[in-house]
Amino acid sequence: MRIRRFERDWLTWSSLQLRMSGRAAAQFVLDGAADPG
Repeated sequence: MRIRRFERDWLTWSSLQLRMSGRAAAQFVLDGAADPG
């Protein structure tokens, strides 16, 4: 039971990390497009 809970927490954390990194990457691309110099 403990392992299953750990797996669920890890999946939640990893998905959150992916979402945050994806948002940061999108913001970086948008900033680059707004100011290419």
